Amino acid sequence: MHATYAFLISVPESFSLKGKAEHAAKTFQRNYANTDNTDENNWYEICGIVTKDGECHNFLEGSEDWRGRETIMDGFVKGKSKEEIWDGIIDFSFDCLKSDLYMRLGLWKEDPTENPVPSCKKELSSYLDSHIDEIKKSGKLWWMNTEKLKELDEKDAATMRKEVEYHIDRLEITKNCILSSRFGLFSRTMSTPYEYRCFDLRDAAKTEKVQDVVLLVDIHT
Repeated sequence: MHATYAFLISVPESFSLKGKAEHAAKTFQRNYANTDNTDENNWYEICGIVTKDGECHNFLEGSEDWRGRETIMDGFVKGKSKEEIWDGIIDFSFDCLKSDLYMRLGLWKEDPTENPVPSCKKELSSYLDSHIDEIKKSGKLWWMNTEKLKELDEKDAATMRKEVEYHIDRLEITKNCILSSRFGLFSRTMSTPYEYRCFDLRDAAKTEKVQDVVLLVDIHT
């Protein structure tokens, strides 16, 4: 499985656009890719950066990537004003969370538009708390679709309990990531690519004038 991940990074404002992109890529590799947060299965392709003032550098521009990753950056910048580009980065962090709540954790709704996932941190936290409480009370993954529940019901009690505990842990991790964010849903709490997709890697100490950029990376999980 592949997905696009986003990393908020501070780069020297004096650097060229290409220099900012290269600095961001090195920061990602040093502070995330080459840490205990990833494993040998998490091979990746760095796609590009979007800067706070709406500029874009595509590492794969002009190439013919076998997964079509050279077009990922187009979705963030094509046909958009510079202001819309940066606002779109915030929207992307919320979209990542909503997608993962459904696809990775199995949350299921017959009609997601009827009762959508909230789009602010406080409501998101309450939303996850209510799911966690319900799972603890019932001991079942009550939100899943009928076929998935039938599949789990056919397993032994120990397997079901393990599955329930796994989902509770994952929802708790997700909630902690949300609560630690200061920009969009970019988490300052580090976790693995299996658990979250948008992280804040900005340095606490700034010794020179910097600019915020977001590095987009395709990661395998």
